[in-house]
Amino acid sequence: MNHFKQILCRLLGSCLLALCSSVGAASGAGEPMRQAAVASSGTEPSNAQALQAQVEQWAARKAAVDLSAVKMLALDPRIQVKDCSGPLELDTPFSSLETVRVRCQAPVWQLYVRVTYPDRALPEPQQVEVPKPSEATRRVLAASASLPRGTALTPDLVRWVEMDAALPGPQALERLVDIEHMELARPLRAGTPIRSHDLRPILMVKRGQSVLMEIGQGQGFRISARLEALQDGRMGEQIRLKNAESGRQLSGVVAGKDLVRGL
Repeated sequence: MNHFKQILCRLLGSCLLALCSSVGAASGAGEPMRQAAVASSGTEPSNAQALQAQVEQWAARKAAVDLSAVKMLALDPRIQVKDCSGPLELDTPFSSLETVRVRCQAPVWQLYVRVTYPDRALPEPQQVEVPKPSEATRRVLAASASLPRGTALTPDLVRWVEMDAALPGPQALERLVDIEHMELARPLRAGTPIRSHDLRPILMVKRGQSVLMEIGQGQGFRISARLEALQDGRMGEQIRLKNAESGRQLSGVVAGKDLVRGL
């Protein structure tokens, strides 16, 4: 019996030794591969550096310039760029190519960053040429059809009419920019000149709705968050909002549809 135990122990010891040698060899083989991967890729970039590289490559393609001619301004040190499990989404939500919005879907976050093109003059937004009136007449904006109260004005709802210079009055509108984000405060018949007191800012935010509040505009960074509107707000009005998580109340100025700029 003792002889049998000795044989069994010798067999088990040989198997364990072979198994350990095999595992050690496999583990040692993987280490050079990991070191080679690190050597080939160099130091892994931070989230902020990776974001900057992607923004500059995207902006260069968008503006049709060399990558060397694009520079993303540094983020505010207080901003921590979070990980994103999927590809970043980039676009230019405003007319300028110098403001780029970066969005992530998982987890959901977004940033606005500034991009400069030192060696390239960006095209100016196209200007609408306003017809020049003669000395005896004046070109003003008028309703192109009968419009009810509350109609949000757009360029296709107005037309130019030429009238005696003294008839429309000083409040008659002469520029398309004067009807942006405006609605009628009273009904107008077709052909009626539009005067400033006929208009009021459009209601952009409704009480109880979730709105996007942005902070940091013009300071090289932009932070946004979803808040609850505590009151209605028209374009340019200051309203109060509440953070649903903390209960804290903030104030902001209505800057667009469901959009508020922080004070």
